[in-house]
Amino acid sequence: MPFLLGRAIIKNHREPEKWLYLAQRIGLAVVQVRRSKVIWIHAVSVGEVVATIPLVKNLAQGYPEHQIILSTTTIDGAKIVRARLASFVTHVYFPLDIPFVISRFLNRLKPTLFIMIETELWPNLLLKCKRRGIPSVILNGRLSDKSAKSYLNVKSISREMMSNVSLVLARDAIDANNFVRLGLSCDKVRVIGNMKFDSKLSPDIIGDHASENCSKHGLIACFASIHEGELTILIDAMLRLRRKLPNIQFVLVPRHPAKLEKYVSYLRRHDINFVSGNYQTYTRCEQPLDTFVVDSIGELLKFYSASDVAFVGGSIVPLGGQNLLEPIGVGVPVITGTSLYNFQEIADALISLDIIVAVSDAPSIAKEIWHLLEDGQERENRSARGRDWLISKRGATQRAADALRLFL
Repeated sequence: MPFLLGRAIIKNHREPEKWLYLAQRIGLAVVQVRRSKVIWIHAVSVGEVVATIPLVKNLAQGYPEHQIILSTTTIDGAKIVRARLASFVTHVYFPLDIPFVISRFLNRLKPTLFIMIETELWPNLLLKCKRRGIPSVILNGRLSDKSAKSYLNVKSISREMMSNVSLVLARDAIDANNFVRLGLSCDKVRVIGNMKFDSKLSPDIIGDHASENCSKHGLIACFASIHEGELTILIDAMLRLRRKLPNIQFVLVPRHPAKLEKYVSYLRRHDINFVSGNYQTYTRCEQPLDTFVVDSIGELLKFYSASDVAFVGGSIVPLGGQNLLEPIGVGVPVITGTSLYNFQEIADALISLDIIVAVSDAPSIAKEIWHLLEDGQERENRSARGRDWLISKRGATQRAADALRLFL
């Protein structure tokens, strides 16, 4: 606690949002509760918030007497909540898992139900919820083999945590089995599918490729959710592609825009001309661009929609990959790296159906992107296969809502 306070005073004194972040995380400023019944949902950051949107709207319609409080751990996640769910939920930053902080938070909220999205296991919070009779549900439960092994290093703590969980609604059988390995009772887990399949992509979210006239930029390759450690490999791929396709344009979307300067320094080091900005800046560029670096949050789907092919990062380095469903949902063919353990079952299915291609180095990335950009028919075929597969997988949100009736 002293360390966090000292660090915050040094770094946050000119940023009001970070002061609010700190105050709410240590329990000094808790959100206003306006109704006697509260559903508390926790979604760590942007991806989890987006996956939760259909469920939030379902619960708001089905249980209008409940106030829905949605917490995030990150400021980026909070921005998405305010932009897309402000009329449905009240936002708060997630409290630190320290006993007196958790107690103060629960005293204020008095939730009827606590829902954690994907993988959020906090021992003090789960214990205090159980003691107060507050059901705790892990929704869209995700637990890779790698994460399970880490938790098993503290098996006694993991087993106690899982004994305090009321129900896990897992994405697939692999995730469900890993929760059981940690000590969850078999009768407390169900496989319902992945709620991310149910996201509805409206024009205001994904943009309108035709009306924005993005085609003036020529062939566009989007490198999305890129981590700093992947930049050297991807810049190598970009330079290889430039030699074959001189007019190709690249859109580079950093996973962490706050570290934008580090990404920019890599581009300057390799003499790559670039412009940075948000989607509005991009569409207003009158001249063809070399490379565009995205510095905004929450606009990735628009850049996917404006692209001819997408590479999804977090996968060339061993980080387990990023969301593959978003680019498929907007109809752009996808290439990714081979580190996909965060989405292994989905990735295996997509690869087997020839919807995505997984590669491991710069020459392979350049080769696959070049192949797709040269073959318009193949791009259309992959897009169609991806959309059909997504449609066949929908329904997890409704199954989740049905299961939550037990507690509501």
